[in-house]
Amino acid sequence: MRRPVNPKRTSATTTERSPIVLYRQIHHQEFAFDDNHDYNEELGDSKLRTKCLFLGLGFWTLLRLAQCRIFSHTYNPEQQRLGNKVLRQRLRGPALAAYYPQRIGTLKELEEAYDALGLRFVDYPEGKRLGVIEKLQSRGKGNPKKRRTAAESRSAKRR
Repeated sequence: MRRPVNPKRTSATTTERSPIVLYRQIHHQEFAFDDNHDYNEELGDSKLRTKCLFLGLGFWTLLRLAQCRIFSHTYNPEQQRLGNKVLRQRLRGPALAAYYPQRIGTLKELEEAYDALGLRFVDYPEGKRLGVIEKLQSRGKGNPKKRRTAAESRSAKRR
């Protein structure tokens, strides 16, 4: 019978024998069980018991490893939050983009089409807006001009 392991004592042997490390070591091995064996019995088969003891794993740990391998799941014995559930989901971006119809025939595009034909297109609300801005700027009440370089900025003039 095995001696119980002291959890406070951490040594190289305990970390080497952990299920995660062993899983990494045996990850590429096939878990082939005998077809003629009845696995509903309680670990009566000495072959299976020997296989479990040889790998340093319990039967249920070995079974979980096999399940993860068969069903393409991530082996996560510590039950850490890895985000696999979110990463497996379908991307939402294309569905959201397809929800809204594409904008066609905006006033800008219509104006460009008229200009190509040599016709004049008049957008009255835009013309009114530009007229109001022009009046405000003539009185000195309009928005300030944008600074294009660092030398034009007010903070550079103070220094």
